[in-house]
Amino acid sequence: MRRSYLIASLAVHAGVLLAVFYAGPYSIRAATVERHARKAEHTDLKRRVEELQKIKSLLQRSQKGGTGGSEQRVDGATPQQMLEQARRLADDIAQLERASKARELARLLAIPEAEALRKLPAPAVKAKPAVADSKQALAELKQHQQQARAALLQREQQLERERSGTRLAGASQHGGEGKAGKLAGMGDGGTGKAGKGGAGQAGMPGEDVPNAAMIAITGYINQTGIGLGQAPRGGSWDLSAPGHGVERGYGAFVPTPPVDSGKPRKITAHAIGQGAPFADRIFLNRWHISGPFAGNGRHSIDVVHPPEMSVDLDARYAGARGRTLAWDYLTNPDYPSVPLLRAQDAVYYAYTEVVMAEAGELVLVIGSDDDSKLWLNERLVWVSGEGHKAWYSSPGYVGLPHDIAQWNLSEGKRKLHFKKGRNTLLLKLYNGASLAFFSVVIVGEG
Repeated sequence: MRRSYLIASLAVHAGVLLAVFYAGPYSIRAATVERHARKAEHTDLKRRVEELQKIKSLLQRSQKGGTGGSEQRVDGATPQQMLEQARRLADDIAQLERASKARELARLLAIPEAEALRKLPAPAVKAKPAVADSKQALAELKQHQQQARAALLQREQQLERERSGTRLAGASQHGGEGKAGKLAGMGDGGTGKAGKGGAGQAGMPGEDVPNAAMIAITGYINQTGIGLGQAPRGGSWDLSAPGHGVERGYGAFVPTPPVDSGKPRKITAHAIGQGAPFADRIFLNRWHISGPFAGNGRHSIDVVHPPEMSVDLDARYAGARGRTLAWDYLTNPDYPSVPLLRAQDAVYYAYTEVVMAEAGELVLVIGSDDDSKLWLNERLVWVSGEGHKAWYSSPGYVGLPHDIAQWNLSEGKRKLHFKKGRNTLLLKLYNGASLAFFSVVIVGEG
């Protein structure tokens, strides 16, 4: 009996040790993935709340006699706390938007602003449910962010109407010209700040046109890309994939653009400035790549994964088919860039940086198989089109040796402003089936 008990005890302890041995690393890995996912969601929430604060401040400054409000820090706040702050900001922005509408209505009807405000419908009161997790908070916060951006765009348009609606008159009551030309009210009195508009030559006194506020709003809209419409969606899957159905029709055939007949001067580089080799085609070939993440068919390019919320090169993510993903550094000597682990119906992220000796405009030529998005300094600047790309026909891009030799697997281009110093690029790639690649080339134009 004693020996049987001893054997049974040893067997039980051996089983426990084996369970700890196998389950321990898995538990640690799962906890690490979950921690980085929460961190990415928290960073995304924080960034969206900060944008609401910025929009509120811009709207306040654009009001007559208004000043930007103080912005509260959201570091360390829980998702529920950030959502509550976002709700307060959204309510404040709605009130500022209503006041702006009342001011424009008063100007058009020549009535007091208080009377115009009474003519506007009262703001709707919406229920504000409790939020259980960051995903729910993020979904609601996105709605507040979209409404705030719309309010900022409307305010910019309103300020432009106020500015361009000032009429010329026959006599000048103010000396000096407006800084922005001969139209009354277009200038700012030479101060560069909001206040009295300068009187144009042979014009009437300028109105209270908040030029500096409009400049700040327009600059923020351009910087963040709020005013850019979404580009058309990309193609879904390679037509060369045998037995793989195409779920939607493609647009017109998109040929690769021609390259100058002269032999292009090509280099690979990520730093641009004086003293470097002269080139007119620069292939960005050094990327940190994470993937494959699970796709979701034709809508995969719009499904958000943690790297899209926050780039953390030390993070671990839950990938397709139970993989734990990290960021792999890829320096490919050949063109184009190809993910290390090729998978079907899968999403990849690629991150790199471009260092500029001086600020300037660069033209990026972009190609991908299948769909792609590109962010420059966290601003969405590219979404691939839905045309039938040249490399969708069998045998795919590998059958285009001339375009590969010229670094010319291109479906479109963007002329973008790069700031002095470090600029970040985040590319998102969706592969439906068969081959996969992405290409970002800087070309010398203008």
